[in-house]
Amino acid sequence: MFTVILKKLRREANLTQKQLSEILDLTPAAIGLYEQGRRKPDFETLEKLADFFNVSIDFLLRGTASAKYSRKEVPEVTRIYFPHGELILNRRNKLLTAKQKKALAKAIESIMDML
Repeated sequence: MFTVILKKLRREANLTQKQLSEILDLTPAAIGLYEQGRRKPDFETLEKLADFFNVSIDFLLRGTASAKYSRKEVPEVTRIYFPHGELILNRRNKLLTAKQKKALAKAIESIMDML
């Protein structure tokens, strides 16, 4: 059940496995193995996934309806494109990964150079 739900949520957010892995600071292989059912995530990873997709861990594991999940609450993903890369955030993502911080700093630097 987890494999199907994870893949469905990722696709609804219009993200590739690589993009999701970068957002959550995981490897693309880990996401692929989770979706294939060949590997199970640890609790910390389940928390990251649940927070990112705005669902409960119970929903991720069992597909059980929760007060935290409804079809309209799938995260709105914001993509910011700039010369040095792409920054992907969802409305609940409060922390940036080290890679995202670096990309954002480069984008700000580029904007400042243009002014």
